Amino acid sequence: MSGAPLRRAWARLPGPLRQLVASGVATCVDTAVLLALVHGAGLVAGVAAALGCLVGGAVNFAITRAWVFAARDRAWVGQALRYGVIVVGGGAVVSGLAVAALGAAGLPLLVGKAIAVVVTMLAWTYPLSARVVFAAAPTPTSAPAAAGAR
Repeated sequence: MSGAPLRRAWARLPGPLRQLVASGVATCVDTAVLLALVHGAGLVAGVAAALGCLVGGAVNFAITRAWVFAARDRAWVGQALRYGVIVVGGGAVVSGLAVAALGAAGLPLLVGKAIAVVVTMLAWTYPLSARVVFAAAPTPTSAPAAAGAR
């Protein structure tokens, strides 16, 4: 059995759903690095969490760039910097929403955080990634012919 039907099914997913899958994969990598560094390497949790976050962020950027937006041009450094700013801003939004959801609605912390992550991804991370980070570069337009006829 070929994997082609599965690849076609994945390719038909809408962008926001692809972003959600990419974020899920990155979160798993982040968590695996955290656990490996704390339990395997004996690092303190804060340092391990920061390193896990960096690795997860890099994985998320790579998947998002290649699969979600198919941005294969060579301007990846600028994209990575812009993506980092959006992710840090999104983290602040998620933290604020999770705390607000927990306090205002009486939700358990992880439920509030999950809701905040999905809302932030749909309302902040995906739209800004599409419009700012991975938007196609404007194509140069030629000057109108009439401009040279003066």
